[in-house]
Amino acid sequence: MKRYEKGNTKFYSWKEVKKDLKSLPMKYRLLMHTYSTTGVYTACLVMTNECDRDSVCKDIGVYIGIEERFEDHWNINPNPADQTLVLNMKGAVDLPTNLTVYDGTDRIMLQRQCTKQISDLNVSNLENGIYLIRMTSREGKTTEKQLLIKH
Repeated sequence: MKRYEKGNTKFYSWKEVKKDLKSLPMKYRLLMHTYSTTGVYTACLVMTNECDRDSVCKDIGVYIGIEERFEDHWNINPNPADQTLVLNMKGAVDLPTNLTVYDGTDRIMLQRQCTKQISDLNVSNLENGIYLIRMTSREGKTTEKQLLIKH
């Protein structure tokens, strides 16, 4: 196997193998690479023989570290709610975030930009029913929770 680099791209090549792959050492059967930064990388497999050449490329998203899920970092209490709803951002959400409350027909009933970790939300003007609360982070990540209003 030969390895060479061109810019940030790493290339590997093998001479034609005429024996069963199971008889080859594992390092020739499995190609691995460790990425040091988060990003989207393109991996290409190029196959050649005396007659032709073909290639297949695929973009691979790589995330380095432990990804925190946006939906795990906020909650609403009480649920069901009557007059006031407490929104708790739990400290891991980048503020500000946008909150939108939808009714069962997707009409926007309430919109607000949240700038504090804990906020009160007056829901006394909403009729009894089930609503959808959608939070949108600064980065554009969205998550939703159901809210029951019961006066």
